[in-house]
Amino acid sequence: MEKKQISDDDFIGKLDASLNMLDTLRAEELERSKLFQTVKNRALRREQSRLTAKLGQDHPRVQQMASRLAYREKMLVDLQEEAAKAQIQVPAFAADQWLVHGVVLDKNRQGKSGLTVAIFDAKGKWRQDFGYACTDARGYFAIIHTPKAAAQAEAKALPLYYLYVLDQDQRILLKDATPLPLEPGYIYYRRLLLADGAGVCQAPPTDYAEGTTAPPDLWIVRGRVVDESGNGLDGLTVTIYDEDLFFDDRLGSVKTMNGGYYELRYRTEDFRDLIEARPDLYVQVIDKEGRQLCPQPAKTRFEAGRREVINLKVMSS
Repeated sequence: MEKKQISDDDFIGKLDASLNMLDTLRAEELERSKLFQTVKNRALRREQSRLTAKLGQDHPRVQQMASRLAYREKMLVDLQEEAAKAQIQVPAFAADQWLVHGVVLDKNRQGKSGLTVAIFDAKGKWRQDFGYACTDARGYFAIIHTPKAAAQAEAKALPLYYLYVLDQDQRILLKDATPLPLEPGYIYYRRLLLADGAGVCQAPPTDYAEGTTAPPDLWIVRGRVVDESGNGLDGLTVTIYDEDLFFDDRLGSVKTMNGGYYELRYRTEDFRDLIEARPDLYVQVIDKEGRQLCPQPAKTRFEAGRREVINLKVMSS
């Protein structure tokens, strides 16, 4: 009987499916273990309270119970973090791309959402061409990039890059000390622990030096463009206007990226006149074919502040 040959693609597909199944089983087992430990710790806390009331805080049995509970509470935190990590589905990426992903956790090792994660060079400058990522409810982020072929061929030694975490005021919350060589075909995972901090995701600073505050005449609009199902849309052109009585001022345009996020910056001189201290903003979204995806005007923000978040949901074209 002739043996059936399996192609490399079929073999890799079957291997990936098997590994995904093992990941799912591991995640389910971790969730069961987490539930068991939670119930067990609750029972130990009740027993500790009973013994404390009966024997006093300084009794050896009470002290022993406290040490045991502290150990199990720490073990539960470790288990919760591992269970959350097991739920992560690694994004697909091509052989000529690299992937940097991971989690940003607070001091209690809980995921921090809405923070900006970006890649900076050794001089502390954001690599804007790499884009940036926004942490989700789990604190998870992912950045995928396709290096230019010419740059790969010319590079004699791989430069080192570093992950930075920033808040909504563009303050740097964390600089990862572990360098990233960023070679095509590689996956880099980072677990970033913060002392504190939360915010709204936006692009890192590009027009002033690291560690300085924003210029006094800088205004920022950021947000996300999603479809009817809430999926972020990349590659759309977002244009911001200041609505005036006679002629509207175009403040600038920017492309959505990394899950539909955008950020646009403009200066006071771009809109201010003798009677207008703050702009009245509205947003337009254009697809790659030049079609307008939202009504005119969309999401008008009267007397806008220096930092505005304008999220848009557009209809399928």
